[in-house]
Amino acid sequence: MQFAFSEIETGRFGVRAGRCDDFRAGDWGRLATEIAAHRCQLVTIRCDASELEAAQTVIAHGGNLMDTVITIEAAPLAALASAHARPAAVRRGNAADAAHVDGLAREAFSDYVNHYRADPRLDPAAVTDAMAEWTVSFTRSAAGRAILLGQDDDAAVAFAAMEVTGDTAEGILHGVSTAARGKGWYKALLIAGMHWGVEHGCTRMTVTTQLHNMRTQRTMASLGMRICEARYTFHMWV
Repeated sequence: MQFAFSEIETGRFGVRAGRCDDFRAGDWGRLATEIAAHRCQLVTIRCDASELEAAQTVIAHGGNLMDTVITIEAAPLAALASAHARPAAVRRGNAADAAHVDGLAREAFSDYVNHYRADPRLDPAAVTDAMAEWTVSFTRSAAGRAILLGQDDDAAVAFAAMEVTGDTAEGILHGVSTAARGKGWYKALLIAGMHWGVEHGCTRMTVTTQLHNMRTQRTMASLGMRICEARYTFHMWV
């Protein structure tokens, strides 16, 4: 397992928060020690969906299931990207787009149910603030990071926040304005993300989404992407 105290979540939600990834059943003693050492009040715990004993261990100690996420990959990336022309209406954003991206993200995530919003003890407005701030951070120039914007006439109506990790281009965040939904923007952003990943030397692209988000899964499947991982997310209040 990997545990870290989260300064960002602590500041955002007003409770001492920690995060534990790759939890397994035998890790409970170590996790309990970390929780006590950091005086955590809230711990977000993720485990592979195949680790049923780990999930049961978290539940037995008071954890509540908040979501199930799946990771879907495009690989080999160059072959999948070459099958689709780069969308001309998608451009790379920059710092000048920050204010517009903030508004776009707030609209896109206002009804987005993730593990934060599924927890009734967390302020929904703070969740939206956190998602918008995270999205806007991709407008700042940094190696291996970018925000791709779907441009409709004079305004951006959709975004994809991308990041390179090793040989993987990760689609971290995606959003489409309410008025632009159902018009193919998500698919265009996925294709643009594939081309961006190839340009950065990546051999695969991954996108993580909620298990219940069937619409995005169908779009990814139409591009040849396949599920490669599933994880449970728990919140445990101490």
